[in-house]
Amino acid sequence: MGKPTHLKRILIIRLSAMGDVLLTTPLLRMVKNHFPGIQIDFLVKKRYEPLLCSNPHLNRLLTFSSEKGFSEVRRLIHQVRMTKYDCIFDLQMNLRSLFFRLFSRGEMKIRYRLGRWDRFLLVHWRKHLNKDFKPVPLRYLESISPWGVEDDEKGLELTIDEEAKRSVASNLRNRDIGDVEDYVVLAPGAGHWTKRWPAENFAQVGSHFCKKGKPVILVGGIEDKRVCRTVEKNMDLAPRNLAGELSLRETAAFLDNAALLISNDTGIMHMGAALGKRVVAIFGPTTRHLGFMPFRTSSIVVERPLFCRPCSFHGSESCPQDHFQCMKQIHSSDVIRSAETLLEEG
Repeated sequence: MGKPTHLKRILIIRLSAMGDVLLTTPLLRMVKNHFPGIQIDFLVKKRYEPLLCSNPHLNRLLTFSSEKGFSEVRRLIHQVRMTKYDCIFDLQMNLRSLFFRLFSRGEMKIRYRLGRWDRFLLVHWRKHLNKDFKPVPLRYLESISPWGVEDDEKGLELTIDEEAKRSVASNLRNRDIGDVEDYVVLAPGAGHWTKRWPAENFAQVGSHFCKKGKPVILVGGIEDKRVCRTVEKNMDLAPRNLAGELSLRETAAFLDNAALLISNDTGIMHMGAALGKRVVAIFGPTTRHLGFMPFRTSSIVVERPLFCRPCSFHGSESCPQDHFQCMKQIHSSDVIRSAETLLEEG
């Protein structure tokens, strides 16, 4: 792939998930700054549209509703073909994105190299073929290195619209939290069981900050309501449990006013990084070698250097070693100490 000479319209494909979509935002900014007049469109799943709808570097969002099946794929393929993009940049690399890429009329088609063999050896044999453990946003940038696009050394981006800010300001007043950036947000959920630090430990951390007079807010999606209820029941003082009550836009607006986010390795962790928040991230089955640490924000990763890590790429529903020591060995005092360190920096 050489440096393009007449690049006017490009389509970037990243359908999901929350964190992965947010990790593309540095690439959008850097490409737009390098080619100021370029049209950048983005194809994403409908549920993640709020993460990009206010992004200043995008011209148009194409949204995909997976529940509509193959008819939706055909509709979008037709739309992509009619636009006649100069370049299709596939950051998803699955069967659906393959259809969009193969059946488009793009003159240049770029695939993000996942490094599946490297990942397999790392997860199953703890072998590191690639010693340069770059974060995913910089790996995206490497895919177009011949274009001459340079790293601007900035972080992720997430723009919050005014409507979401007003909604959250009202919610804060109704819950007697106020507008001061003095509350702590806990995100105890995760897509897979092994990526969830025990709820009882989150409760101990939440109780610590409640006793210090800092309001504690629990956030997460509908699928996180059960674990957030467990955290709430085990806390000495009641937190504000908003799990399942907020849209993505509103969750971002709540985080934007927070003093600190304490989270598992989840999309909300990346949302906090995109907002420039201080983040304490709890990592169990995954490690920094996979490239998904909080990107360029003030953060501390709490983890244990066990021989069996990493044991998976996205987490799993049970511990492959049947001991779950990667999470059990992380004590609430470790997380509290890290959180206090970040708060003192502020």
